[in-house]
Amino acid sequence: MNKDRQIATAAVGEEVFDKVKELETFIAFAAHDLRSPIGQMQALVDLIADDFVDMGDGKLQLLEHLSEVAASSYQVLTDVLDYAETGQQEMPAERFCLRDLCQTQAHILDTTNRLTLAVQDVELLADKVSLGIVLRNLIDNALRYAAKKDVHIEIAVFADAPNALRLEVSDDGEGFEDPSAVFEWKAKAKRTGGFGLQGLKRLIEGRGGAIMAVPPVSGQGAHFRIYFPGRMTAAHSSYAKTQGRLCA
Repeated sequence: MNKDRQIATAAVGEEVFDKVKELETFIAFAAHDLRSPIGQMQALVDLIADDFVDMGDGKLQLLEHLSEVAASSYQVLTDVLDYAETGQQEMPAERFCLRDLCQTQAHILDTTNRLTLAVQDVELLADKVSLGIVLRNLIDNALRYAAKKDVHIEIAVFADAPNALRLEVSDDGEGFEDPSAVFEWKAKAKRTGGFGLQGLKRLIEGRGGAIMAVPPVSGQGAHFRIYFPGRMTAAHSSYAKTQGRLCA
């Protein structure tokens, strides 16, 4: 009986692996196909803005915002392609500001100024591309499942060991009925885990880290704990609170 269960579990695991690989291939092709039109859109917006007469009604600011979103989206697609072209091997560690990375992701996702971020002001040395993919998906999930409500997200990082980071990412949304089951395939939760969280789990584990959903300290929302290779190079005790367009 135990042998049959092991065979069935292995078959399910292989099916999940194949589906995730298929999804990753699709994402790589989609990123490649989308990068050119996004670049063209930015060029067209910049062309319109060059001769645009500012009437003080906010339309010029909207064009500038659209150009910024297009530029950020183009860079994200470039990062995804870089990730795909490496065969999903570990990217080299680089120095970056956690706050700036989160702002870039949120700038693309939050077009209606619903998001408030409280991000620890810290410089990291880690795989920026992979960590950016993780944070972008978690921010996107928080916005998507909050419907049209405002969303507050807190992101903090701690150095648990010389080359081991722990990130705590929490929001004030609906959260999960059972956080321990979030990463189980077809887990039943208020916020369906689905392919996105399964893919993040595989990405992080492939880099020697781990991710889990834990009960929120406040009793409300979702709380993810991420262990990721890397280290702090500079830090400040304060949080950088930003809202809306999240421009640095």
